[in-house]
Amino acid sequence: MKGHFRAAVIALIFGMTAYGLIHILIWIIRTIENL
Repeated sequence: MKGHFRAAVIALIFGMTAYGLIHILIWIIRTIENL
């Protein structure tokens, strides 16, 4: 059970990090387009 919990936490952190990186990339692209 502990292994499943750890896997879920890692997946959640990885998902949040990927989501954040996508938003940062979109923000960078918009900033470049506005220049």
